[in-house]
Amino acid sequence: MKPYIIILGMLALVHSESAFAYLDPGSGSAIISVITATIGSLWHSLKSVFYCLIGKKSSSQPLISQDNSLVIFNEGKAYWGTFRPLIEELIKEKIQFRYLTLDLHDPALQIESQYMQSKRLSLNSFSLAELKNIKAPVMVSTTPNIGTKGYPIAKPAGVGDLIHIFHHVGDVSIYKRHSLDHYDSVILVGDFQEKSIRNLEKLRNLKQKKLVSLGLLYLDDLYQNLPPSKCLPEDRPTILIGSSWGKKGCLQTYGTEFINSLANAGFNIIIRPHPQSAVSEPTFIAQCKRETKSPHVKWDGEISPSEAMHKSQLLISDTSSLRFDYAFLYEKPIITLEIPRGNLTEFEAIDLEEHWHESAAYKIGTIANGETIMNIVDIVNDEINNRSSSDLEKFREQTVMNFGKCAPNIVNYINKLNVSQGS
Repeated sequence: MKPYIIILGMLALVHSESAFAYLDPGSGSAIISVITATIGSLWHSLKSVFYCLIGKKSSSQPLISQDNSLVIFNEGKAYWGTFRPLIEELIKEKIQFRYLTLDLHDPALQIESQYMQSKRLSLNSFSLAELKNIKAPVMVSTTPNIGTKGYPIAKPAGVGDLIHIFHHVGDVSIYKRHSLDHYDSVILVGDFQEKSIRNLEKLRNLKQKKLVSLGLLYLDDLYQNLPPSKCLPEDRPTILIGSSWGKKGCLQTYGTEFINSLANAGFNIIIRPHPQSAVSEPTFIAQCKRETKSPHVKWDGEISPSEAMHKSQLLISDTSSLRFDYAFLYEKPIITLEIPRGNLTEFEAIDLEEHWHESAAYKIGTIANGETIMNIVDIVNDEINNRSSSDLEKFREQTVMNFGKCAPNIVNYINKLNVSQGS
């Protein structure tokens, strides 16, 4: 049977379901040239999709045996900034690993290396069973809630050490309840994250996890890909609104009136909702877009927040860790909109007396709440004109381990653990 018939047959049978990811990342002058180029491009794409679906590479380069190798599990391309430095370092160190993703458009599926075997899974019963039965000394994921009751992805019994790796600066208070209960180890951004994890373990009588502070891959990826120069000044200053999703987000808590007030006061606005909003609250987001329709308001859905952070002069956010990305990378003014604790009942915050993100908010900027939000224009102008960034670098060094260079440390730790678990 012809290869292209097999590929088309496979594509017809495959149903691409939505992942739980915090999501979403040319012609000739003559008609004949266009047709030829299009067919060639389509053929290449179909081959790539086919190989991704069956877990093989199109390259002629032979794969190194993946028996007993490390496993990386990723929900999708929204976490590319977390896994790109890890993948690059593993390949650089010639460490074999398996890479599993729920996203057909995950950029990692395009990587061809003899040390990496990648495969796209789905949320159907076959893929979930395959994931549940996988065997490996170590499995690394940034996905909370693996193994939690009601969550579709079970903890694989054949994995010796399930490691959670953070994709944000912040403690577990803004994670869903029981998010890390079934993990064996956690790679921390810094020592500040240990307290909340230990408190929850004690409260729930859980076995203590192995905790090690090694840094934040995602922040390093942003740091290493910073735009090379400052943006040219615009007639209207630009404000970035970074909203988390659900009740812990400023859009749910404060609505859109304060955004329109800022747009009417002479600011350009970029609104960047958490990618999970597209999955959990699409109707609400559509309503917010209608309410903020203006030539001075733009909604940003790019995978990376870099461009939006680069263009803006100030960030307004809530519980989102985007605040710390903004503070540590750009050292620009930040306003945190206070989220009532009653809005956090679905999250680990409800079982914790202290929330790190609350005290940290005062170290990176100013706080606004339901009483002061009516003065948001004055607060913004004051922050832009008077805020000093002199203390942000010091706070960053106290918070994030191995800033800018954590990948080698993380790979070294994981590889040693993988070897010891597999022996």
